[in-house]
Amino acid sequence: MKTRISFKKLLKLYSSVISILVGVETFVLIFIDIPDNEKGMAAIINIIIFIVVLFFVFIISSLMTKRCLKLCGTNVIVKFGDIFEETGSKVIGFNEYFDTLVDEVLISSHSLNGQVISKYIDDISELDEKISKDSGCKVNIVETNDNKILGKTTKYKLGTCFKYNDYIFVAFTKFDEQNRAYLDMPNYMFCLANFWKELNRVYNGENVVIPLMGSGITRISNSYITKQDQLEILIDSLKYSGLSFTHEATISIVLPKSMKEEIKLFNLK
Repeated sequence: MKTRISFKKLLKLYSSVISILVGVETFVLIFIDIPDNEKGMAAIINIIIFIVVLFFVFIISSLMTKRCLKLCGTNVIVKFGDIFEETGSKVIGFNEYFDTLVDEVLISSHSLNGQVISKYIDDISELDEKISKDSGCKVNIVETNDNKILGKTTKYKLGTCFKYNDYIFVAFTKFDEQNRAYLDMPNYMFCLANFWKELNRVYNGENVVIPLMGSGITRISNSYITKQDQLEILIDSLKYSGLSFTHEATISIVLPKSMKEEIKLFNLK
């Protein structure tokens, strides 16, 4: 779904630019007099300048590919790109069991976690063992589901994080009877709140790279929210978490370039 530029924010920016131009023009006219026979032409030139400025403000706002924010004393960069080309610990969403079976049922090979498991992890058994023995994960165990047929049976609290090399895996989705990832809105909000706490625990002062949590295969049931909504919820969840990361660390939210029509960085508060 295509997202439009916020008219309110666009008007505010345009007004700020015009105020500066008018201020400069007023200062110049203190020293320069415009002849009466040229005031009409000067007015027309002013109108043309205002229209051109509006055009450029609109174009720049529409084509914005990077936005820098300051949240809870932390530098946050939102941009379009490829998460695997970024430097820092990359956050990858898993289901609540930390399943690692890429079989197009539990995990799709096209999903982010499917790509990580298939391309960037040499020993899956070692990864599974480290997750099961990790002290941080152990305290977040919810239950053991012996009725689960495929994959693992140990269920972890949503938002639980596990750091593995250059990656931070997070338990982000539940599974329904058809092995489809989903979250209802209350669990979605709880997961994000717990995710920031867990991330603060495991990131070790390094730069962190985050995808758009909640997009992709995740179904947020009983709610229709756009990709723009999801991004703003993700940012707001950090803002209201009250957590403070080290001043040296930067959190980058990296969005696929395919979402440029659905997300306008200019609209972010």
